[in-house]
Amino acid sequence: MNKHIKTWFDRYEDQVTAYSKKLWEHAEPMMEEYFACEETAAFLEEQGFTVEVCHCTYPERKPNTVVASFGSGHPVVAVFGEYDALPDLGQDTVPYRSVKPGCGHGCGHNLMAASAISAACAAKAAVEQEGLKGTIRFLACPAEEGGNGKLYMQQLGLFDGIDCLIGWHADDGPLTGFEKMGLSIEKIVFTFTGKASHAAKAPEMGRSSMDAAELMSVGVQYLREHISSDCRIHHSYLETISKANIVPEHSSVYYVIRAKDLEGMYALAERVIKIAQGAAMMTETQLDYHIESALPGTLIVTSFTKFLCESAQKIPDLTYSQEEEEFAKEIYKSVFQKEAEGGVLSTDLVQPDGVVTTNYASTDLGYITYLIPTGRLVGLGMVKKTPVHHWALTCTAGMSIGQKAAVYVGKCLAQALVDMLHNPEQVTIFKQEHEKLCKGQNLKVVMPK
Repeated sequence: MNKHIKTWFDRYEDQVTAYSKKLWEHAEPMMEEYFACEETAAFLEEQGFTVEVCHCTYPERKPNTVVASFGSGHPVVAVFGEYDALPDLGQDTVPYRSVKPGCGHGCGHNLMAASAISAACAAKAAVEQEGLKGTIRFLACPAEEGGNGKLYMQQLGLFDGIDCLIGWHADDGPLTGFEKMGLSIEKIVFTFTGKASHAAKAPEMGRSSMDAAELMSVGVQYLREHISSDCRIHHSYLETISKANIVPEHSSVYYVIRAKDLEGMYALAERVIKIAQGAAMMTETQLDYHIESALPGTLIVTSFTKFLCESAQKIPDLTYSQEEEEFAKEIYKSVFQKEAEGGVLSTDLVQPDGVVTTNYASTDLGYITYLIPTGRLVGLGMVKKTPVHHWALTCTAGMSIGQKAAVYVGKCLAQALVDMLHNPEQVTIFKQEHEKLCKGQNLKVVMPK
């Protein structure tokens, strides 16, 4: 482990943990990460970074995005964090479901932000002490949870000039390199317009937009039997009237369509659109639809993934106390209604095998990975077998189980940043592999507006 990274963490680990806890206590939904932005900017300014803030989408609003830099010239090595929370996942730090009002960090983004900010700051300390050339950049990214925050940041030029990008996400297994390609994702809003009427006195005069939306849902349900196993379709209602005695004039439904690649995603979306058109025809309503975004899954640079894990090997092992393990077993029991067999907290580091598989989720990072060589670590901070977007992760993200993982991974990421600056030829290798992977790709995308 680089001695200057160790010195920095010896001095500031408590501040990193406190920062993580503050974000957890003030969990904010996508696009409204105002407190998190302010805390992050203050932390980085105190550490001597040049800091810029903005709102990634609405300039008139308070800032929700942070970009910080230290050093000059190339390579520009960057680390990103996220800090938006999820609605209705407020949770006390107790090993059972204990609802708190509002948002909760059920995806562990407060831990992600803490690991990334500590990595940037510790790497900066090493750069100063060793006189290394290059630039360290930190990006605090809002609205990952369905808000396309990174894509708005990209349109503002906030990812410009970066040579390579690293990050981490909590997960229920050991720490390893992320080698799973996420699914391509298209988001479409369908709006049906009919004719309002009294549902009892003059039903024949009405044309129900809600009937159209429901028929569309039935049609999509039958479609699910005839799609490949890599595809996913989900939906939620955005608008319809709440009074049963009124034939609803307007109804809107939000569809998320995923597939292994862009070609398959677009083909599936066309089938969903045809179902919506059929539903409108059957109900004599008008259909309008708007494609909010259509973006690729993540690109995996295997040489980069391997490098991150090699850097992580230099860091002393993560350890948990017996009390923390017992607490985690209580969470496991609450979730699965049975006793755990063996330990339920991962602490291992596992080297990646270089085999790229499919991850059945999506992220706004996907498009960015086609622009910049990106390497990620995944694992730790959760109870084994428990899911993300769940109260169990909200719980561990707010206490020592998650906080210890964030500090440990922060050291791993800091080591990787310094190793890249010591060996800039490695960055060239990542860029060359990235260029080969992107060659011939038809990135037909729809960016959010």
